[in-house]
Amino acid sequence: MEPLRLDEIAKMAEGTLQAGAPGTVVTRLHTDTRTVAPGDAFVSLVGDRFDGHEFVGRAAEAGAVAALVSRRPEGPLPAGFGLVMVPDTLAALQRVASAYRRSHPVRVVGVTGSSGKTSTKEMIAAVLGTRFRTVATEGNLNNHIGVPLTLLRIAGDTEYAVVEMGMNHRGEIASLASFAAPDIGVISNIGSAHIEHLGSREAIADEKTDLLAALAASGAAVLSGGDALLRARAGRVAGKTLWVGEGADAAWRAENVATTTQGISFDLIRTESGERAAVALPLFNRVMVSNALLAAAVGGLAGLSLAEIAAGLSGVRLSGKRMEVSPLGKGWLINDCYNANPESTAAALAALRDFPAPARRVAVIGSMGELGEMAPAFHRETGRIAATASDAALLVFVGPHAADLGAGAREAGFPEAAIVLGGDTAAASLAVPPLLRSDDTLLVKGSRFLKLEGLVGTLQSAFAPPSTP
Repeated sequence: MEPLRLDEIAKMAEGTLQAGAPGTVVTRLHTDTRTVAPGDAFVSLVGDRFDGHEFVGRAAEAGAVAALVSRRPEGPLPAGFGLVMVPDTLAALQRVASAYRRSHPVRVVGVTGSSGKTSTKEMIAAVLGTRFRTVATEGNLNNHIGVPLTLLRIAGDTEYAVVEMGMNHRGEIASLASFAAPDIGVISNIGSAHIEHLGSREAIADEKTDLLAALAASGAAVLSGGDALLRARAGRVAGKTLWVGEGADAAWRAENVATTTQGISFDLIRTESGERAAVALPLFNRVMVSNALLAAAVGGLAGLSLAEIAAGLSGVRLSGKRMEVSPLGKGWLINDCYNANPESTAAALAALRDFPAPARRVAVIGSMGELGEMAPAFHRETGRIAATASDAALLVFVGPHAADLGAGAREAGFPEAAIVLGGDTAAASLAVPPLLRSDDTLLVKGSRFLKLEGLVGTLQSAFAPPSTP
């Protein structure tokens, strides 16, 4: 963030400066006292189980020069410490971020989707970063707090901001887009994630495409051509729409897709010119090719050459626990345990099938959250997919819907003796290692609440090479 005066922040927040000098310089707005730095203004957010007003004193001790508050904090504060009074501190943070974003000539790329949005965001940032000064959402800080904090990381020389937008209830994408003001909207796909809260995939599509409705007529949408729900809602775009992947109107396509132990290779093709470039994507899920095409289209809109786009894609690195491939004994471990929904789990199982495994394939599949009353049916279908589309010799199901996953696998004809119900993560950590062979290729996939990285750590320890004296 570029430094702002305290009176400027008060004006942006539509608040009143009740303490401190108007000219006090603030270098960052921050919400976590554990990482407050000198020059910060602390935003006293209030939640169901916390109240940031209780930590204003701690923020001041760490060097904060001011705080945004909705009530006067208790306890002494340093002389000259600034207080900006607002009715709602979260709304104030969002207003400041919105005003700050609009004060900079940066182009904002908004990214959402039921799955793959974080990977797509990382690819877009890698592509744009080959030429432009680019800021992107850190990790998956994609909610009503994370999006404004991302916008506030824009600096004076920032040319592009790639902003991931998540949701789990109706109206959230429209809210995020209202203060991000995206110039380009990217939707990776429409799936079943958060269907518990929205009720249907059609309702999810309506929510996700609120991003498209927020684009100005001068903006552009980049969408997956194979998604019928997106096709049906393309009329929400006032400006240009670029389709990628499937369809005769696809502006960007991939050919000659192949999987190796180093990642996925393919030929990237710009349809209009017929140009093509070889891409070596250091990722292991073929769905990532679709995400790469979305990133390529954004790069094309930014005026990048095909060589720059291919170089950006070939150099992308994703954050942890997303299709991480590493040696495990004489075989391989595919760690995709960051999160899961039916579509991403099916894609991970296909990745296991396509991976050049030296021997057996084994899938450890965890239960998926936020599926509501449809959870049993979704898990049975996922069990059937695991049985028929993964080429696995052994299936281990973990979590509260392990029985539903197992039932689906049995219905698909998978051998009973090769189906293991592993209980919770702790129980699976005990049950799985004895079942494995040293040359197995193992996929671990599940929702965040299972914390399957505990199982991954156990497996890595169990198959670690013996230390030399």
